[in-house]
Amino acid sequence: MKLADISVKYPVFATMIIAFLVVVGLMSYFTLGLDTFPKVDFPTVTITTSDGP
Repeated sequence: MKLADISVKYPVFATMIIAFLVVVGLMSYFTLGLDTFPKVDFPTVTITTSDGP
């Protein structure tokens, strides 16, 4: 069966699945650790030249 068929035959089941996904998504979003200023190491290249002889 396709998702549309299940949603038409069992609307309460489809609503509960959507509500479950929304609740799990909100819980995950609010427990997600977020660092405002993460430590970032930018790559650097150093070139040294000398004045010839």
